[in-house]
Amino acid sequence: SGCLELPVTSLLLANCSSSKNADYFPLGTICNYTCEDEYVIPTSSLLKSVKMCIAHEEWNNSLMPTCIYQSPPIPVDDSCINRSTVIEDISTFQIPVPKFKSSSGKVEVNCEPQNISEFGIYFINCTAFDPELRTQSHCIFELEILKVNVITEPSKEEILGCPQLPIILSASLACTAAKNGELFPIGTVCSYNCDEGYAFPTSSLEHAEKNCIDHEKWESTVSPVCIYLVPPVAEADSCLDYSVTVEDLATFQYNVPQFRSANGATIKAECKPATITEYGEQNISCSAYDPELRVNGSCSFILDVQIPNNVAALSAEEISCSYPEKIENGDIHCNSTISKLYSVGTICKIVCNDGFTLPASQLNMSISVCLSDGEWNVSSNPFCLKSEPPILVSGCENSTVYTSDLPLVNIPLPIFYTSQNTSVYVTCLPETFEDYGEYEVFCTAHDLELDNSTKCKFYLDLMNNKSETTSAEEYSEIFSTTEQPCKYTYWLLKYLQ
Repeated sequence: SGCLELPVTSLLLANCSSSKNADYFPLGTICNYTCEDEYVIPTSSLLKSVKMCIAHEEWNNSLMPTCIYQSPPIPVDDSCINRSTVIEDISTFQIPVPKFKSSSGKVEVNCEPQNISEFGIYFINCTAFDPELRTQSHCIFELEILKVNVITEPSKEEILGCPQLPIILSASLACTAAKNGELFPIGTVCSYNCDEGYAFPTSSLEHAEKNCIDHEKWESTVSPVCIYLVPPVAEADSCLDYSVTVEDLATFQYNVPQFRSANGATIKAECKPATITEYGEQNISCSAYDPELRVNGSCSFILDVQIPNNVAALSAEEISCSYPEKIENGDIHCNSTISKLYSVGTICKIVCNDGFTLPASQLNMSISVCLSDGEWNVSSNPFCLKSEPPILVSGCENSTVYTSDLPLVNIPLPIFYTSQNTSVYVTCLPETFEDYGEYEVFCTAHDLELDNSTKCKFYLDLMNNKSETTSAEEYSEIFSTTEQPCKYTYWLLKYLQ
């Protein structure tokens, strides 16, 4: 019994510890595989190169090793050549280790010296060892290490960034980093801040801060808008003092004023006290919050809550004001404070038709309130007048004035009348004159009642009077050539005297 002869190749040989007995190697025979010259079994396959006959026709393993040409590692192109390098800090410098290749694909490289502490020229001796083929090779190269004071090549962070953000009205911009040339460095955070008296609407607050997240890319491209801080305002006639007669305070609810925000939105107001628990005058304070601009508006009014028995034994339902007198060229708009029209607290306002207006002297009568005694606070209604400008009646014509005393010159004022045939106050410019000659005079007639005006213009020629030594011939010439000889009568008579 024993093991058959091991297979061999042209490169792989087997050396055994015992000779064959006929066709078999005796049990316990050990055979070692070896390679021909210049070939070697890789280190990772050496276990396969030893065989032992452990049973009849059975070697301990049947795996065959292979023989590989035992070539030394070879430096990769340009990896082991003389070179120079420029650095700032030699303490962190690492020697460039050459790269080698081998037929097994595994190489270990070690260079001497391993550390360099000074600038200068060094000869680097490197050994490359192939652990698989158990071969090695060497290379030597010259390394020159130079020191520089300034790194001229810009870093990536210095040449990448985001452009200038747009400027918005009534706001300033603050950034966490300064611009590097034309760009803000990546990672910069810029914040818009509104000027005093302005604010960002709540809906656009998210756009007030910009992050530079990549080259030429801000996180948000929407520009916010600063809005002037205007608090909510109570609508016209909704926050006025008024009186109301109430039978049951438990069910009474007064009208809460309506507010408008700067953008025209209706805002709900909250008033205190919210409920009325006693009769008499109540101070009502109301406030409205604009969530967009984050500002509060407020108003207050006096609510006179009266008990029915206080008004001539009439119930609240019986107290009312008479129908307001109709006005010509206008209309009356009323808003009852309780269910019954023209009841106590009803507010009426005079509104003139287009082309008509209330005289200034009657504006205080344009709003009337129904009082608790059933009477309007205004005894009579105003009237609407046609809004016509003053009419020129006379004057405003080119004229000549002769004078020897300029400060005493009075401009001939034109005469204007209103459509109601009343005179109108007129002013003209210039009011004074410093020299003789022709002046362009502008006059304005202003109707203070209807708040409108009319303008006109004329030329005024200021002439200097002749002295008393003027000859009769000169006066005769003046008298005969002037178109209006009556203007010179005085001077002619004086000369003749």
